[in-house]
This record gives sequence, C-alpha cells and structure tokens, in this order.
Amino acid sequence: MDDRLHTVVGLSGTTVRLLDEAGSASLVLLSHLLVSEGFELIGQEIVQGRMPPIRPIPRHPAGAPHEPGPDHQRRL
Repeated sequence: MDDRLHTVVGLSGTTVRLLDEAGSASLVLLSHLLVSEGFELIGQEIVQGRMPPIRPIPRHPAGAPHEPGPDHQRRL
C-alpha cells in the first residue's frame, strides 16, 4: 500500500476503510488487504476488552400468554 502507514477506521461487510497518515481515505477488500505485500498488523500488544455474553431477549414477559392484538390480524 505504497509503503505508508494506514489505520482501519471502518468495516462494512468485507470492505475495509483505511485512513493514511496524510488523512486520505481508501476502500479495500479485506481479502486483498490480507494478502497484499507489506501488510502487517501493528499494535497487537494492546489488550482488547471482551464483550459480555449475549443473552436472548424474551419475546413475551414470563408467564404472560401470547395473544396477538388486532394489528396482527392476517390479511388476505
């Protein structure tokens, strides 16, 4: 990548948004970035926080029967 330092500033699917030291933004496919000559991860010594476990949100309050309201009527 032209021997310049880039920082990942965004991800969208498999597209990576990079920002170089001069402030120029570019979009690169992740697969292209990972196999490009000179690609190197830096800053790996930084300890990343862990996300708490995700629990499913109950669809209905505990013990409440599910009765569809009038706005949930089937339309033909």
